[in-house]
Amino acid sequence: MYGLKYNRSFDGEHVDAKGALLMISAIWRSTLSGDQRMSSVPQRRPLTIPIALGRSQERPVTLPDAPERRIPSDKEVMARLQSHDAGALEILFERYARLVFRIAYGVVRDHGEAEDVVQETFFYLYKKPMLFDGAKGTVKNWILQVALHRALDRKAHLAEEGFTLVQIYARSTIHCWEGRIWTAKSAPS
Repeated sequence: MYGLKYNRSFDGEHVDAKGALLMISAIWRSTLSGDQRMSSVPQRRPLTIPIALGRSQERPVTLPDAPERRIPSDKEVMARLQSHDAGALEILFERYARLVFRIAYGVVRDHGEAEDVVQETFFYLYKKPMLFDGAKGTVKNWILQVALHRALDRKAHLAEEGFTLVQIYARSTIHCWEGRIWTAKSAPS
């Protein structure tokens, strides 16, 4: 399928909660380490254009018979997830993980905490796919609502533990002064 990585798929198998968490972590690491675009739209294969020949060398151009590949809609993927297909979770993760991360980071202002929110969000989707109701909205909106509420819960938890956004932000900020780079903890006072 266009840009979707099915080599890690568990099509047709029921995966337990620990397996789902491990799968989400592996996909997230490969997504962060890859040289992929920051988009929730799957990447497409490049279009191949035949070489143009001179008039004396003209020959008809025939396109290879490629099987028609179709990208499943979000509703179809959600139906597969509701039937406990772990491959559907992978598809949703590849489509929406970066968007969920951006929302989580906007709330908690820390990369590590935002990654935890992404993992919690998709683990929740795996555990409770039956809570999705297509009559109330789209799959994308439901995922983003779950992510927002997970991020707000995480922010409240951090506040209860004594962390403030300033402390979290200072922990992850890199400062630069006169060409020297240091973290907030090692900055000269």
